[in-house]
Amino acid sequence: MKKALLFWFSFLLILLVQSFTYSQVVTIKHTAYEIRFDTQIKEPIYTHYVLTKQMLSSGNARTLFHCDKAISCDQQGNESDYKGSIYDRGHLSPDDDFRANPATEVEAMVYTNCAPQNKYFNRGTWKALEIYTRNLANHFDIEIWTGCIYGKEKQGSLLIPTYYWKLLKYDGKYVGFIFPNITPTSKQITDYKTDANNLLKLIN
Repeated sequence: MKKALLFWFSFLLILLVQSFTYSQVVTIKHTAYEIRFDTQIKEPIYTHYVLTKQMLSSGNARTLFHCDKAISCDQQGNESDYKGSIYDRGHLSPDDDFRANPATEVEAMVYTNCAPQNKYFNRGTWKALEIYTRNLANHFDIEIWTGCIYGKEKQGSLLIPTYYWKLLKYDGKYVGFIFPNITPTSKQITDYKTDANNLLKLIN
């Protein structure tokens, strides 16, 4: 119980501090999703889109990460930030959600749509949540917001997120998740559920 209270106290404190740090925020609109992006820290705040059953296809091959031409390349991360890193290029909006269309797949593989992510977390519980979300989309249209809460440590020129979060809206309700950006201590995504109202504060 004390551990859980400490976690949420730390989370809320980070929210309070971070609310004053974003300085040069732009909205990047792609065909199937949009990104709230801070060009000062060169990283995404959150992404937003609606996932439908019609989008659930893996027919198109995954392409390589590249500069997002919507903004200047020097205002976003690049390959050198991740070269030799222990962190993955962690998608906020996952490539697999857009592979039904080759054009939207390419738009998902941009540096504005990723941040440094613990590789065991990225390939473990985070991947499990993405699969869970796609399974839900067989039954509901899902509005999805995914974001980062940044700390002070850096990987290359980029801040390393302390937390990743995802907010889902479907069937008239919101469901929220927040994960520390570390090797997972639990494999169950339900252990990372949070009050959706906490996350709604990040997008309003």
